[in-house]
Amino acid sequence: MSKPKGLSFPVRFGPLGHLERAEGAQKIRENLEHLMQTRKGDRPMSPRVGTLNMAMVFRDLSYSNAVVISDELGKCVAQWEPRVSVRRIDVTSDPNTGEAIVSSTYRFRGMSGEDDLTFTMEG
Repeated sequence: MSKPKGLSFPVRFGPLGHLERAEGAQKIRENLEHLMQTRKGDRPMSPRVGTLNMAMVFRDLSYSNAVVISDELGKCVAQWEPRVSVRRIDVTSDPNTGEAIVSSTYRFRGMSGEDDLTFTMEG
């Protein structure tokens, strides 16, 4: 597999004013976070990309809702990011803010190693 390359996400500028780029594991990690936080319909040219989870962020994060969000995220990654195999996705609630925290472990296909990704789902 060739090493993935592209603009960094979120988009940022380097010290000389040029757009920064990301590659390899870092690029895949950025793509995953972006994908998992994209609502279906947000991308006009690709309206099927993303998840429906943002609507669930404002619901009570019960065990069953966390399972639904985790399952939806897993299906989304399986469909739209074929360079990884998801090992685990956990969705918990931050006890101080009530925000949904997503923690995932994934393996790179065609590359060695696993990585972890944790982020707060924003509504």
